[in-house]
This record gives sequence, structure tokens and C-alpha cells, in this order.
Amino acid sequence: MRRRPALLSALTAAALVAVALAGCAPQGRGPGNQPAGCTPEYASGDASNAVTASGSIGATPKVKFPTPVVAKSSEVTVLKPGTGRVAQKGSIVDFDVTVYNGRTGKSVAGTAYDGGTYLRAVAGKGLPPQSGALTRSSIADALVCAQAGSRIALTSPNSKINAGLTGLSSAVAVIDVNAVYLGKADGVNQLPKDGMPNVITAVDGQPGIVIQELTKPTTVRTELVKAGGGAVVTKTSRPVVMMTAWTWPASSADKPTVLDQQGLDTWTNGTAISLDFATSPYPKALNTALIGQKVGSQVLVVLPPKDGFPASGAPQGVTANDTLIFVVDIVGIQK
Repeated sequence: MRRRPALLSALTAAALVAVALAGCAPQGRGPGNQPAGCTPEYASGDASNAVTASGSIGATPKVKFPTPVVAKSSEVTVLKPGTGRVAQKGSIVDFDVTVYNGRTGKSVAGTAYDGGTYLRAVAGKGLPPQSGALTRSSIADALVCAQAGSRIALTSPNSKINAGLTGLSSAVAVIDVNAVYLGKADGVNQLPKDGMPNVITAVDGQPGIVIQELTKPTTVRTELVKAGGGAVVTKTSRPVVMMTAWTWPASSADKPTVLDQQGLDTWTNGTAISLDFATSPYPKALNTALIGQKVGSQVLVVLPPKDGFPASGAPQGVTANDTLIFVVDIVGIQK
């Protein structure tokens, strides 16, 4: 069963994500069973060490812990180690989570496994709006140093995990990590092409554009802004991407207009998208431009009106006469 993408908040200072995003599995394990050489946001303690969970990764676990849990601060213990890329601040993590009442040991409604969530940034970033009662603090920070296949126990004051739920002083979360991806394109900068917008990238990876010429391309144009060195995207791949879309300005007095609808400005809206080319809601020319590109690449695509969204499927704010500009970071391929 394919996992679905989900929205999440992406509100934090750029300084929090100014770290290396690439990572390989370090040798050995550190305190709390964390990967050696990676410093987690939270140390392990008596509360998190007392949590046990059985069952397969990706399925709701059977969780046990002595009650009541008294958590004055957040603690994290890795119950099952993972392998591969180590999540750093700014990484994208595909994970499942279940939250429990630290007093009663019962699961909290609305926090059961939901089929997958992409976390835009591990530390200091929020969780998706549809996470219901979940808030942004402890769960996001607990994913620092996570690896695919790991299961993590988090004990925390309830105020840092849940919002709007009364009667809980402490909470326990069990988090299964399905995959860890780059947080932004990390490829080698390439020379820009004439007649194409210039891409300017913030420290956290969020792109902006500057248009030097007002002459709109009349054919699809693609530019490799950063050349990645990862796996190649194929027709049957499910690339995980971050993207922003703009409309080409009508005059020199105008600026490119950001299309901030869900799925068109993932940086502002805090989304990470897993594309299925067979069912993609995006223009066919955009999908085609991504096939053959490598993970770690940033791709600039300009679509004239005839190659944009069909009239029947155009997002709000997009007209039949708009020339569209996309900047897409390919941060991984979903298995």
C-alpha cells in the first residue's frame, strides 16, 4: 500500500537548518542508543528508558511503560536502531507516531498511525496541520539523529506534544521512522541559461527568483540549477520534492507572483510532496522535466500557457494565459 504525503509546518529561523544535510550511518551507538557522532536534541533518561514497544516498524506498536510517567523535560531513547542516512536539522523524515497518556497509558485519540507524514525540518519545525492534537515541539526535535527503520520512545511534558487536551501532565510518544531524505537540493551549482530566471536560494533551501528579461519563453524550458549525484528519477519513481511556483510578471512594474496554494509552494506552506507520475496533478511537462534528473538536483522549469495546467484542473489564481515558473528540489525517492 502506497504511503500518502502530508502537510507540515515549516516555521523556524534559517539558522536552525544551516547544517550538513547529507549523512551516512556512523559506526557504533551512543547514549540512548543514538547513532554515534550525532548529537540528539534530547538525552535519554529513566522515563524514556522505561518504555518498550513491540511489533513491526510502520504498524501500530504494542507499547508498555510504568504509569504514571512524570516528565519534567523531554527524553528520547532509541528502542530499535535504524540504518542509513542520519537525520539532521533540516532533513525530511517520513515517520509514524502514536501518543499515549502518561498517566493512564492509553493512546490519545487522533494521534494513531496515519499512513505517513513528511517532516520538513527535524528540529524547530512544526508538524502538519492534520496532525490534530499534536504540536510542534518535542516530536519534531526527537527526530534529530533518526535513521530509517528506527523506533523512538519520547517522554515529554504534555504541553510540548499535545494542544487542547486537558488532564494530561505528561505524554509518551512512540515514533517509527520510515525514511530520511535530504532537506534541500545539495548538488553542484550549474551555469545559468540565457533568458531564464535567476534562482536565489536561502540558507534553509527556500528558493526565490529574479527575472532579468520580460520576454516569456514560448516553449518549455528546463535548466539544471544544481546537479545532484543521487539516484536517477525514472517514470516509475516516486520522487520526494520541495517546490515553489510563480506566474511570470506581465510588465516590468510587476514581480513574479508566488502561487501559494497547497502543493505549489511547499516551502511556505510546509509541505513535502511524494510525486506519483501516473496520478500527478501537475502539468505533464513538469513531470517530464523531472524524469532523468538525480536526487540532490534543483530544477528550474518554465511552462508557457499551452503546457501549463489544463483549464479544468488549474489551481485557484492560475489563468489560461499564465506562463508558469517552477523550482523543484529533488530530495529523495520514496521506496
